[in-house]
Amino acid sequence: MPQRNQTVKLPDRRITRQLVEADLSARNYLGKKILIVDDQSFNIDASLIILNHAVGINTEAECSIAYNGKEAVKMVQESYYANNCRNGYELILMDCNMPFLDGYEATSQIRHFLFLKQQRQPIIVACTGHTEQTYIDKAIHSGMNKVMSKPLDPQILKKVVQFVRLIAA
Repeated sequence: MPQRNQTVKLPDRRITRQLVEADLSARNYLGKKILIVDDQSFNIDASLIILNHAVGINTEAECSIAYNGKEAVKMVQESYYANNCRNGYELILMDCNMPFLDGYEATSQIRHFLFLKQQRQPIIVACTGHTEQTYIDKAIHSGMNKVMSKPLDPQILKKVVQFVRLIAA
């Protein structure tokens, strides 16, 4: 407790910013280009296996995982700040039906956040078991670029990845 008439030194803002940046970089967002969002771990594992073996992506170096839409929005925001105020994700594989925040609303929030920050928008692919036209329309209306049915087709996923230029065509 400072005494009366004693000078108190406040923390340097540069140090505070360094601590925040260190915390964000500890989450390892740098170099992550693909965000996989699904509440089922076996779907995440299947996506990682397809991306690694069929597409040739180094999933440990290039993929991040979120288990619901709320986590995905937070990770996109944190990635933005960790990458010097630039969107780091080029592709988001988004499940549609998840707890806390579904993929439709998460997509809308991600699009809105990046729009406000004047950032390029990632390709967001709905990965869903629902292939009825109403679900496809809902996904597109929420801001998703493409709808893929589960289980994911490795050849289609490879074409999507090539389209966003994550690997050589």
